[in-house]
Amino acid sequence: MPVLGLLLVFLASGSVFAETQGEVSLRQDSFVSPQYSSTNSKSFGFLGGHLKQSTETTGLVGDITGEFVPQNPMMSYLNVQELYHRESFFSVGRKLYAWNRLDEDFNLGVFQPQFRWNPLDPSSQGLTGIYMDLQNQIGEMPWGMMLFASFTFIPDQGSSYQLRDGQFEPANPWFRTPPQRAQFDDQGKIVDQINYDLQKPSVNEVVYNTSFVGALYLGEDQKGFKIQAVSAYKPSNQLALGTDGVLTPNNSVDVKIVPKIYYHSLVGGDLQYSFSNFQIGLSGLSEHPHKPEFDQTLTYNNYNDSRLGSVFVAARAGRFQTHLSRLTVQGGEAQVQGPKAKELASVLPQRFPYRSANKISAVYEYKWKKYEGLKGQATYMQGDQNEFELVKLSLGWQIDPKWSAQAQGLLVRASNTVKTVFSDYEDNDQVQMGVSYVF
Repeated sequence: MPVLGLLLVFLASGSVFAETQGEVSLRQDSFVSPQYSSTNSKSFGFLGGHLKQSTETTGLVGDITGEFVPQNPMMSYLNVQELYHRESFFSVGRKLYAWNRLDEDFNLGVFQPQFRWNPLDPSSQGLTGIYMDLQNQIGEMPWGMMLFASFTFIPDQGSSYQLRDGQFEPANPWFRTPPQRAQFDDQGKIVDQINYDLQKPSVNEVVYNTSFVGALYLGEDQKGFKIQAVSAYKPSNQLALGTDGVLTPNNSVDVKIVPKIYYHSLVGGDLQYSFSNFQIGLSGLSEHPHKPEFDQTLTYNNYNDSRLGSVFVAARAGRFQTHLSRLTVQGGEAQVQGPKAKELASVLPQRFPYRSANKISAVYEYKWKKYEGLKGQATYMQGDQNEFELVKLSLGWQIDPKWSAQAQGLLVRASNTVKTVFSDYEDNDQVQMGVSYVF
């Protein structure tokens, strides 16, 4: 009900936003894999709303989406992607900015938090704070600087869950429960029941953390060379987890999970060249994670420094666009530390969702009238060692200026030998169908 209430409030308040575009939608999601067993039902209906306000000068900018699932409120959500006030070169609030190309291409969430309600289809959310955007577009080599500072931090937004009597209940197909059986002694004894106690940090512990990010660029996006360098000191958008486990007399394990903020230092750079309808470039990122400050009784991951690199090519031909990119990750391995490193390692998260990926996406749009047409999109991503494959297909039909229809398919395959984010969702093949109305 809280999500539905917020959704109705921001839909009803559309008049507050000057020239706001509002949208309401109905959608059906169906899981089609024969092995799907995350929830009792395989189909869910969504009632959605979307508000978007943009401005080229000053004023309020927002991009807010909310969806309510009457059949299963645990799957409802509110996604505030952007919401800020712009005044000249100052902005205050939550704002999207492309700090690093590879981070955005592969939705890693290193600089900006991610909306991970569906971990197979994440999207970026803006950092929340004060922005200063300085630009000089005069001359042959335009330049600009984006500075960000904040005393407020909002991490990744994941899927909702229920924890009852020490067990994570299968109420949401996009929340994966931790292991329910594990080896918990040196003799190889397997424990068949694990009871979890999630000790949530206070709001103050999470929210009141400082962030500083700065980017400097030379050149234009679609003409000639452009180079951008970025540096940051901020909390990681993914929380560290500390754990402890106690073997009980009835052959079960009581596991305590303690989430905690930790900081990291970042340096990144992008270099690209654009001409006509073609673009090619390189992107790099270096991360130095700072050690989480956990109690000595807890076991946790301490991540090594990492270096990420990507090459990309984009092209446009008439109504057709395509984009190819490749990602490699070096370092970033997890060093398990604490008194129960061997027993609880499987509960702790890895730093990155995968270690390498090749990605190709294509878009084709055809309009027979100004407000009528079709738009098709396809994305394929594969691991270097064939440890996973992801296929996303979507088709949108703009019926008239107000009404549109959408369909989407999501297919995933994962290897049993290499652990990635896809390993937990191999049975979540999905089909979506929906309609929407703009007002």
